[in-house]
Amino acid sequence: MENYRTAFWLMLFMAFAFCIPCTGYAQTCETHTFGTTTAYDYVYTSGKAWDFTAQSNMLIEAVEAESYLAAVSSGTFHIRIEINNQVISVMDQYVDVNVFQPYVTSDTVTANLQAGDKITYRIYGYFSTIDPGGIRGVNQLTLCGTPGVRLSPPGLQDHFLDLTDSFDTPQNFPYGLAFDGTHLWVMGQVDTTVYKIDTSGSVVDSFAFPGYISPGDLAFDGTHLWAASTHQEKIHQVSTSGVLIQTINAPGDTTSGLACDGRYLWITSNEASGYTVYKIDRSGNVITSFASPGGGFKGLTFDGRYLWHVDATKHMLYKFDREGTVHGIYELPLEGEQIGPRGLATDGTSLWYSNYYDNKIYRIALPQAVTVGEQERRTINFKITDSQSVTLSSLSIANDTNHAFQLENDTCSGQTLHGPDACSFDILFSSASPGTFTADLLLPLFLPGLHTITAQLECTAEESVLLGHPGGLPWVQLLLLCQ
Repeated sequence: MENYRTAFWLMLFMAFAFCIPCTGYAQTCETHTFGTTTAYDYVYTSGKAWDFTAQSNMLIEAVEAESYLAAVSSGTFHIRIEINNQVISVMDQYVDVNVFQPYVTSDTVTANLQAGDKITYRIYGYFSTIDPGGIRGVNQLTLCGTPGVRLSPPGLQDHFLDLTDSFDTPQNFPYGLAFDGTHLWVMGQVDTTVYKIDTSGSVVDSFAFPGYISPGDLAFDGTHLWAASTHQEKIHQVSTSGVLIQTINAPGDTTSGLACDGRYLWITSNEASGYTVYKIDRSGNVITSFASPGGGFKGLTFDGRYLWHVDATKHMLYKFDREGTVHGIYELPLEGEQIGPRGLATDGTSLWYSNYYDNKIYRIALPQAVTVGEQERRTINFKITDSQSVTLSSLSIANDTNHAFQLENDTCSGQTLHGPDACSFDILFSSASPGTFTADLLLPLFLPGLHTITAQLECTAEESVLLGHPGGLPWVQLLLLCQ
């Protein structure tokens, strides 16, 4: 199963927090300061970011941010901490006063940190947090954890995805995005030329959109493109050479996201009662509808089984079925300072999104599926990175009521490691039936001082749904998803 990616969720809950001491255990911390008392930065939905260079080698176990914030009336700020562009923590802070004052947020996390790594503090919020709201003052970000210890892979959490690639778009302010099985199609908010590009960003072909459009999302039905006209409440069907085939009315107001499941179109609309997802036929007749699982929605895409939707306000990805049941909520990774997700596209293994503010397309790796009944193995490596000694007691799996997980090839238990020694162990998962299965992996360490890591393992088995996909994806089989 070497070609499959299995993500075991390792949310490591350590014995300490910022205010909970651990007897005999010496943690390490580093603090970074930023901002000034003489000026403040507006905080929009696109966000504001500060970067720092890591000074320590550690397994991060907790983060704490002290932020001087104010809001014009009331609003929620989202504070996101990243290591080398990968999200490790998201903390929310509600603010309802327009006078700048400190707010302290903290989180328990698991992430590797190496001296020289890029640390990012990113903050964004709703429109109610802008002028005279924002962030001002000498703010602080503190990271604490176990010195000289590295766990590979680190804590893999269900709502954090890996950013694998990015490239420039051929026009400014990219919006609509679609995938035809080989190439991407992208259209801008200002430049309504539709570009056909390869998955590295090179332009293959283009055409001027036929007629007026207020650009929204794009979709591909296996033969033709569909384009949402955001403020017209229209959807246009065009050929891949730019010939207008038909225009249909879109239900609701302010159409944004657009996807095709091979037979029906799916759209999102912003209405007075909130965001709504509509399923319509190719003549515009509504088949069904349901409330969107979040707000601030833009792009929409279909992976052969699930719909994916991006929230441009909270910077979240929602994965849900065609009845509206949510199957996953994920943080949206990025590289730049400002984030403005718009269009979405997928080939079933990767997800692309267009970023309105930096004129880039980002590629995200999605969890891969393996067949139910087969065994899937994940190797975990534990390494000492500094000149110290660490003794590991016996590793074990607990709370595995379905006997779905096994610990094998354990070279860690009972070992005393000296830097730069390493050991490893395998986690084996197998299930003959659908469902979600969980267990706890226990890793007791002597540093000196006892410090037990509890790692959560979770895998989900899903029944098959035999559906073709216009993007050329394989048929979905009876699958096991270890995310």
